[in-house]
Amino acid sequence: MRFTVDSDSEITKGFCSCLMWVLDGAEPEEILSVTAEDLADMNVGLPKRGRSRVNTWHNVLFSMQNRTQDCVQERKRALSLKDVHYLVIGPHGYGGVPSGNES
Repeated sequence: MRFTVDSDSEITKGFCSCLMWVLDGAEPEEILSVTAEDLADMNVGLPKRGRSRVNTWHNVLFSMQNRTQDCVQERKRALSLKDVHYLVIGPHGYGGVPSGNES
């Protein structure tokens, strides 16, 4: 996964940059497995303390995870569509093969 971020807030930009440094280029499974407790282990704040900066870390992480999950689902849909066989009905029957009903 590759990420780009921007924010009007310098603090949020800093949080985003730190999380990007850790997660940019990681596999989707790695990104999705990061927990709020992992952020505490990285010494970026204690989860569930209610401090706004800790919440910012969590919000940025959850946003990155949500977008990663969206990409994973989109990739799965794209791969499943490759297995669909299309039936084309044209003026000459199915798939361009004459149906025998032309006059």
